[in-house]
Amino acid sequence: YNYEEECEILTPISEHIVGRWDLKEMFRKRFNEWIPVEDFSGGSVMIFRPNNEVVKVIKGGEFTRLSIIHWSITEGNKIKLTDFDDYAESDILQLAENDLVFMETNSYSKVKVHFQRANDTDRTLAERMVGKWSLSKRYEKVNGEWVEVENLPVEAWAEFLESGLLNSYTRLFSTSEGIKSDNIPWRVHEETGTVLCVNPADRVPSFFRIALEDNDNTMIMNHSENFNPELEEQTTTEYKDLSLIHISEPTRR
Repeated sequence: YNYEEECEILTPISEHIVGRWDLKEMFRKRFNEWIPVEDFSGGSVMIFRPNNEVVKVIKGGEFTRLSIIHWSITEGNKIKLTDFDDYAESDILQLAENDLVFMETNSYSKVKVHFQRANDTDRTLAERMVGKWSLSKRYEKVNGEWVEVENLPVEAWAEFLESGLLNSYTRLFSTSEGIKSDNIPWRVHEETGTVLCVNPADRVPSFFRIALEDNDNTMIMNHSENFNPELEEQTTTEYKDLSLIHISEPTRR
């Protein structure tokens, strides 16, 4: 892996780079030698789309989060990855049927990353959660048993975006206006389904647990009510929500 020259590069690059790529290796150059990075993290999966979007599936510890950046091919077999006003330009050293190698050079080091093409069916739980989910049924735990709640909100939904943000809305019968939350960062524990959300306004984390059923068309969400605003007291009420995906929408972002 001690090379910097170009290997096979399929053209046009803009067509052959489209697809899902898993990060397999990362190297950092030190004293003219490429040293493997053992504990790399970050863009563990990159999904290049024809519309110049890149969905990054970022694995940190046991949690996975998503984000969207943009890509473009520049002169000299270079690729520019843009995230808002920031961008990184890398040399494409290899683009074969199943291998993709980038090299990024900055003022003090060089980093080389090796991706391998992956199957679109190998999606993480975070990717499978993406979409708008509408509340269908709610259960409350009473004396250790789940009891269906009859008076559901007029409208209640949660939308998990590929940008790694969560929007939600709830409107009760007793109110003319609902409660809406926008752009709440979220991530999910891949093994347990525990979702971590942090409201940017107060940086207070909240947790709930989800599971997907029925070919990922049904989301089961377990959560608790830690504070009842009507009683103005702490509670420990447990709930289980059953929500359905909006399958009529053209995308699940």
